[in-house]
Amino acid sequence: MQEETIVAIATARGRAGVGIVRLSGEKAVEIAGKVFAPLGGKSLNEAESHRAVYGNIVINGRRLDDGLAIVMRAPHSYTGEDVAELQCHGAPVLLREIVAACCELGARPAEAGEYTRRAFLNGRLDLLKAQAVMDVIEAKTSASLKLAAGHLSGKASAKVSRWREDILDILVHLEALIDFPEEGIEELSLEEAGEKLSEICLEMERLYRTRNTGKILRDGLVTAIVGTPNAGKSSLLNALLGEERAIVTDIAGTTRDSLEEYADIGGVPLRLIDTAGIRDTEDRVEQLGIQRSRAAMEKAELVLALFDGSRPLSEDDRELLNSLTGVATANPYNSLPSRGGGTKRGGVTASQYNSLPSRGGGTKCGGVTASPYNSLPSRGGGTKCRRGEESEDNQSAYPSVAFGDSSPKGEPNKKVFLLITKSDLRGCDDTEAAIKEAAGDKAQLFNISSKEGAGLEQLTAAIREYALSGVSDEQLTEGGVATEWEAYRLAEAMKSVGAAADAINAGLGADCATIDLTAAVDSLGAILGLTASEDVVDHIFSRFCVGK
Repeated sequence: MQEETIVAIATARGRAGVGIVRLSGEKAVEIAGKVFAPLGGKSLNEAESHRAVYGNIVINGRRLDDGLAIVMRAPHSYTGEDVAELQCHGAPVLLREIVAACCELGARPAEAGEYTRRAFLNGRLDLLKAQAVMDVIEAKTSASLKLAAGHLSGKASAKVSRWREDILDILVHLEALIDFPEEGIEELSLEEAGEKLSEICLEMERLYRTRNTGKILRDGLVTAIVGTPNAGKSSLLNALLGEERAIVTDIAGTTRDSLEEYADIGGVPLRLIDTAGIRDTEDRVEQLGIQRSRAAMEKAELVLALFDGSRPLSEDDRELLNSLTGVATANPYNSLPSRGGGTKRGGVTASQYNSLPSRGGGTKCGGVTASPYNSLPSRGGGTKCRRGEESEDNQSAYPSVAFGDSSPKGEPNKKVFLLITKSDLRGCDDTEAAIKEAAGDKAQLFNISSKEGAGLEQLTAAIREYALSGVSDEQLTEGGVATEWEAYRLAEAMKSVGAAADAINAGLGADCATIDLTAAVDSLGAILGLTASEDVVDHIFSRFCVGK
């Protein structure tokens, strides 16, 4: 238990029917009892744990309000410490006075996320569950909430803990074989250890493939709506939002700046960016807007490119098409990058797990480098971990084709949907044919009318499929990879386990494998917070709100 007692308003800012002030620490109940007088004459110190007590808020002899007090005694509280909550009417000035009075009586204002941090430090939550608390608070859609709730339920933590324990068991067994070879330890053969590690790699891979979907559900899929003036960009934004958010006129160049909003598309949060129409212009202000349009296209993960179907393609339309059209390539957002061919054993790839750089070039045993077999599963090829068995996730979890410019850094292409708008008007017969000719057969093309709603259901279904492809409802419920840091540490663990499996399967001996298994145990422990550095913990809790 922390020595200091902390206090903060636990409810959202602004007026509300109910407001809550929360205290946690050794003197939480004592301090709360000095500003809350239960009816019936008993003190708050005598209150039964986890039972609501009715009484009055009294500060410096003045009765300010009536309300409830709840005492939750350690260790059976959210923080694992003594906790007291005062519930009254949600007037901001009243709540601030209660906090100020508690501070005068010996408490101090809580820092952002300090309640959850104390819960973590006191063993009430592991790091995965602690992060999930804020993810639940910030969930933007039902799917976002499902992912966060899966983490908060402990299902993801249980899975990572099981992997860590299984790897630790193998590590202990291998170290015993090394240290006590004369004892004839044979409970787990090297071959069985290699097979078990390969199975763990497959399970890790399936979780790892949820990492981009997890990022989308937490932060939103960055989606740029682009097109030439009057192509229907603002109308589409309004249609997806279900409200008149952007100004719509038939005057070219109405939108001169980027407008950003969130939309819930079948449980997927879309971070929509409505951009200025792209065209050649001498208007300096409009040029600045067009520059922002191109910048939005660069950072977007999904581009909705609009073309007015009521008129022939203009030169500006064709220039936009040319800027989007590139070589259709595999989209490895949710696949695991490949660096090498892996170690082949009997014609079967033993492990292709690690895209992360190997530590110092690998572990050398008997002059043979053990660990840089490490490429996480190759795009499209799958990962063969056990003899005769190929990973069921042998393709990217995102659609296999992306339409757009290839990245100069070799990064995956962004996804582009081509939209022919204004299908409610009499169309130009040549527009769709011209777009298909320019874009090729692999482009995804939609005919829509933002005014009438035609085609929007098909469009939103395709967006949802793109964002969640390869991730089932069951995986969301069980908790996928939610943060980049979590994905990085999981990839490190996969790399280490894959290298250990390779070393064993290649006959390099137990001593080579133990180094990588020790690293894997450490990486998985970091995900749970068992071995995470203080800086990492500080960074995670810094994004929490005060009062949580």
